[in-house]
Amino acid sequence: HRPYMLSAVKGFGFLTVDAIGRQCCCALNDPMRISGCIGHIMNQAMKEGHLFKQRQEVIREALEMLNRDLQVMAVSEQDVSQVLYRLVLQKSIVVEEERIYSIRQYEEETQTASMIARRLLEKPVLLSIAHPISIITGGPGTGKTTVLKVILYIHQALCRSEVQLMAPTGRAARRMVESTGCENASTMHLALGLLGDDTDFEPDFEYLSAGFLNVDEVSMVDMHLAYEFFRRVSRHARVLLVGDKNQLPSVGAGDVFRQLIACGLIPVTVLDLVYRQGALSSIPYNAKLMQENKTNLSFGEDFQFIACKGADEAAEIVRRIYLDEIAKNGMDQVQILTPYRKRSAAGVDELNKSLEDFVNPPIAGKKELHI
Repeated sequence: HRPYMLSAVKGFGFLTVDAIGRQCCCALNDPMRISGCIGHIMNQAMKEGHLFKQRQEVIREALEMLNRDLQVMAVSEQDVSQVLYRLVLQKSIVVEEERIYSIRQYEEETQTASMIARRLLEKPVLLSIAHPISIITGGPGTGKTTVLKVILYIHQALCRSEVQLMAPTGRAARRMVESTGCENASTMHLALGLLGDDTDFEPDFEYLSAGFLNVDEVSMVDMHLAYEFFRRVSRHARVLLVGDKNQLPSVGAGDVFRQLIACGLIPVTVLDLVYRQGALSSIPYNAKLMQENKTNLSFGEDFQFIACKGADEAAEIVRRIYLDEIAKNGMDQVQILTPYRKRSAAGVDELNKSLEDFVNPPIAGKKELHI
């Protein structure tokens, strides 16, 4: 008789349960229905990268969803506010000023902030060459890896304590091993003993034993991963966070790296001189202008715009330039980047197909691998 109770069961999404409830002619202002809708809205916010939502926004979205396709307003603003109040009493959500958090996101954010604040109050240990926690940020080619190698060299010469390097992805971790020569580098999940992103239970965990911990590509780290990291770092360890604040934020909720930089309480070193391109290159100059939303770009041998009319013509121009460039410089030296994967002649899928016919055509006797 009360299908909306299914909303509290894992695996039953609100939209599915609501469809059942509407067919059964159940009370549309059932608190369980409103609660399920609020849970759905908060989950969607998480998927979009938000740790909280404004209270009025939650109420507006809930009313729209709960009264959709109905002749009369079955659910009022007061109904939604009463359920929000009940969810606060049940410690399901937290309302702070006008912000609504789910309890887990609120606790992870506040506890991570507390752990970082306690670390900042620690006096640096003897022979420490930096603060208990510090940040290095800079764009591609500004020397982040080179600076890290120097810091590791000095640390090993002075402190001789264990070093652990980690990154959010396997690819970034492998790059750290190659660039620093330090074998003790892994993904954060492996280093922290996390089996997956969804940990509903409290796993037994050990504190990380290293005296110096470096995390690379921190712009990819979401709130949950940051929380799991900081609660495992031993009290006397030094933490160095490295990344590019202009990279896209993490896929999961929480813009951790930029918030840590913006708080103004952690020592931040900004590397802004590009070494990877030549001194006369337009690329770093134009990248800075784009970050500032300026359009007075500099054009030259290594940076050009080519006008075209639509995706089909763009794809044809890309193919022509690509074939010219690999003929001159070899296939390993040329790369195509496109913002689309599907649904466009200039997307990854279509370009790959058409270029394969030119650069790697099927020939009798050639072994092929289909994935």
